[in-house]
Amino acid sequence: MEAFMYRHHPQWQLAIGLINEGRIGTVKTVHSFFSYYNDDPENIRNMANIWGWRSDGHRVLLHFSGKINL
Repeated sequence: MEAFMYRHHPQWQLAIGLINEGRIGTVKTVHSFFSYYNDDPENIRNMANIWGWRSDGHRVLLHFSGKINL
């Protein structure tokens, strides 16, 4: 299952714990970056006209920032 592991990885559990405990202050913004090399124009992830770029990492980043609930 794609992007399942980040929700259960110890580093994210620690980060969420630090945020929830208020140990790093108030989170005001989240800046994230996701990339991988894939230049195949036939790959659905590269088809902007059908929002293919939203199919993978983008949703993970939105979930982690609290914008969506998966």
